[in-house]
Amino acid sequence: MTQENRKATIREVAQLAEVSVSSVSRYLADPGSVRAYAAYRIREAIQQLGYEPNTFARGLRQGRGRTVGMVVPDLEFFYAKACRAVGDYFYERGYAVFVCSSDGDPAKEQFCVRQLQSQRVAGLIVSSSGLNPVFLEQQARQGVPLVLLDGESLPPCDLVCADYEQAARRLTARLLATGAPAGLHLLLGEEAAARTQLCEAGVRAALAGADSPAVYPHYGCRREGRLPAAVEQIARDAAAGRTGVMAFEPEFLEQTVIQLNRRDTALLSRVALTGMAMPNTCDKLGTDLDCLVQDAAWAGVTAAQALYHRIAEQQTQEPPRTYPVPVRASWE
Repeated sequence: MTQENRKATIREVAQLAEVSVSSVSRYLADPGSVRAYAAYRIREAIQQLGYEPNTFARGLRQGRGRTVGMVVPDLEFFYAKACRAVGDYFYERGYAVFVCSSDGDPAKEQFCVRQLQSQRVAGLIVSSSGLNPVFLEQQARQGVPLVLLDGESLPPCDLVCADYEQAARRLTARLLATGAPAGLHLLLGEEAAARTQLCEAGVRAALAGADSPAVYPHYGCRREGRLPAAVEQIARDAAAGRTGVMAFEPEFLEQTVIQLNRRDTALLSRVALTGMAMPNTCDKLGTDLDCLVQDAAWAGVTAAQALYHRIAEQQTQEPPRTYPVPVRASWE
């Protein structure tokens, strides 16, 4: 290695600044922990030598690095925009974000979290399948800051999530206002997940006391083959008369429209379709839908802010907070 390409060392910074190596280390970790004049000399020496601290190695010594882990069910729709927002937020603060896709598989979700933990990330943002509450609570209690995005609340964790029970009430009320169908198909996540249970509770509450349609829940629609099977039943019902569909994920909504159109473009005219959507869903599908739109970027930035607060200010003992994600009704 030539002299020009050789990197300066922390010892050389200390010699030029006329301070100890430990003083330079303290300055790099927390400039305020070093006396003002010593901090000035260290800063000057760093600039003069072009010293670049090894943040990864320092993070290992401190028990964490300048990286953040993120686990999401997929890298499309809502989560793609949320991941980008999280990545941009932490980039501006000198952190890299590692993103893992769990495919909604609880075993894969556990694997991803454990692998990120083994890399000593500074914190985690997890959009859970809803089937790992005990595991995630155990991880949170180990001391690494954990924020849950679009999932269920756990005792030691901040939560960034829409009010799905209220959303389900609004969607059901809107569907009934436009004319109650004979049947209502619910396209949901895993049956045991808290989010799924909240959605079902909202639908039941909105249907209470009404001349209710028959309700057909379809669970695990993220799993291979589950959504096409649900669309098959929806298509049969639509061929026999008007039926309703409520999709609680943007991808469920979009895939239902696409698959029904592939079967018979006339089917959609006999389906009262509503659900959770992205801002551009109607334009992408070329049809008007009554839906609730979530701001994925807002959710991502809010989750990143909550996690950064826990990391940078070391507020791991502060009581957990819930940050409600705003939703906008397309019909209002």
